[in-house]
Amino acid sequence: MTQPDDAINSSAHPGSPATLVGTKWHANYNTFLCFNDHEHTLDRTTLTSRLTRTIIAKAPALTHPYGGMSVDGILVLGKPHHAAAEGLILPLIIINRDGSIAQNCLNGLRVAVLAFYRHQAAAYPDHDQPYRPLKVAVFSGQTYSCSVSSHHADQLPPAVPTVSIHCDLAALYPQQLPLPATEIVAAARKFMRASGWITTETPDYVGCYDVGNQHLVWLMHHPTSGHLITSAADTSAILGELHHHLCQLLGGDHLNVHLCYKLPQNKLVSCSAATSLVRCYIASWERGVGRTQSCGSGTVAAAICYHEFSGRAQTQTMPSSVTSPTSPTSPTSPTSPSTLIFTGDHAQHQLITAVRYDATMQPPWSVRLTGTATYTAKVELNT
Repeated sequence: MTQPDDAINSSAHPGSPATLVGTKWHANYNTFLCFNDHEHTLDRTTLTSRLTRTIIAKAPALTHPYGGMSVDGILVLGKPHHAAAEGLILPLIIINRDGSIAQNCLNGLRVAVLAFYRHQAAAYPDHDQPYRPLKVAVFSGQTYSCSVSSHHADQLPPAVPTVSIHCDLAALYPQQLPLPATEIVAAARKFMRASGWITTETPDYVGCYDVGNQHLVWLMHHPTSGHLITSAADTSAILGELHHHLCQLLGGDHLNVHLCYKLPQNKLVSCSAATSLVRCYIASWERGVGRTQSCGSGTVAAAICYHEFSGRAQTQTMPSSVTSPTSPTSPTSPTSPSTLIFTGDHAQHQLITAVRYDATMQPPWSVRLTGTATYTAKVELNT
């Protein structure tokens, strides 16, 4: 009996080598392999079950762009279970290209959720399985509320469901880095000026954030800044050199680095959203990977950075050079959700964020990230 094309189970066929059966997915120009391993939990003592241990060992070869599957990461879905207070919880292990366990990957979370429901539909074809809200628990200990919609947002390509991830950002500013966030921001700004990419007259804003993993966002907010992102080679050089500098400063590869620029309203085509929505370009440098075409958690960090910048601009007269505050700036009163559309190197693939701050809530920051994920192919690998 053949397995369905979208099966994400692993199986061993009698009399033959064990066969690893999974799926390949595409999410905002990130690609992932997805497997099931119901033996693993998020307890560190049982994380490396036999199957997961095999997948981790094979990760560098499976993900390599030459001779491998050329994917950005591997997702291992654990056995879903019900918690009385939280409902359905899906354990998830995110494996980097080098076989290490990733702290977080919001693009990967979108894939995991759709892969889970797709498998449910294939395993139980006669069972009406509506999309139900669930929480995805990652190895770092964080959980994210996720929901799937079968109707499509106007801002996104048609004919594919959207996945929304709700992030309550309790630890927004990094607490466990070798230096405080304010010192990292100051060092990054000094380096950018010394490199000639910005001057003291360049209106920009730099922020450092922890959204399950750590990010530095360089937000440019002036039309003349657009020349910095007109060339993919120039963008990669800027991000790569800044990332290398921060690695030397921090004594290790701790940060993802992003360049963000507000696009003129007429620059983003193929989008039918209301013209009042803010549209931004984001270029990302992922630690351990390099220049990457998309980063979901980086998009959330960039949305927070833009929200902080906008709130700061509204409460003071804009100087000729907008410098980062000595401490993180947050609104003092609840704000209405700010909706921003982020596009990367491919304008037709977008991520939508709705960010809100409310000092009366704990945690005060919350962001909803919405995007798509597409099933690509079934994969079968001999182990």
